Amino acid sequence: MKTLNAKGKSVLIIGDTHLPFEKYCMYGWLKAIKKKYLNSKSIIMHIGDEIDGASISMHDKDPNLPFTPSSELQECIDRLHMKDGLYDLFPKMYLCESNHGSLVYRRAKKFGLPASVIKTYAQILQVKGWYWYEDYLLKTHKGPVYVCHGRSKNIGKVVASNQSSVIQGHYHGSHSIEWFRGIHGDRYGIFTGCLVDEASRAFDYGRLSLSRPVMGSVLIKEDGAPILLTMNLDKNNKWDGTLS
Repeated sequence: MKTLNAKGKSVLIIGDTHLPFEKYCMYGWLKAIKKKYLNSKSIIMHIGDEIDGASISMHDKDPNLPFTPSSELQECIDRLHMKDGLYDLFPKMYLCESNHGSLVYRRAKKFGLPASVIKTYAQILQVKGWYWYEDYLLKTHKGPVYVCHGRSKNIGKVVASNQSSVIQGHYHGSHSIEWFRGIHGDRYGIFTGCLVDEASRAFDYGRLSLSRPVMGSVLIKEDGAPILLTMNLDKNNKWDGTLS
């Protein structure tokens, strides 16, 4: 677990993006969030599943997706490094290890390759200043906050087991704050939502689900108070250019 001192600092926690199947209007939205809420002292985090890895997934492959493993990876790298892409906007970022983000290493393990022969994730994505850890503990003015990719849909259970507030992603259809009161004060459990293009065939597995992806992320303000950052969408399901 990586501990970060967030006292007196704003913290942006970006929801699952699944490049190259992200909601493309997220870049303008994140740029506007950066301008409105963040400064040089802010901490930038990504909840995980920053890239998708559909072409190397353990599940059945959709033959209609237009990528090979190499072309999908290159597309992710190109989008990360484009103007106003994630790396351009946030050259320093802390990311959660995640089920999609770990696909390269899971594949290697399946076929018996030791970790020592695999490039680091930063080398693969050609980024410096990005750091991956399994989970985090943020020290804020309103108490500790545990941040992970996704432990359980029952977020109250995660709050109780960690004895702290919790922020997690992974569950694309959940974008909410739930409050819990204990003898040591109030704690919250937050689902970040996500920033995926639900129309992409990469997400066909959830097309019949009653729970639709909710576009969002999370901000912890300098005083430690959390707020949901929900992307306002227009009739064409695109960001409407406003911030709540």
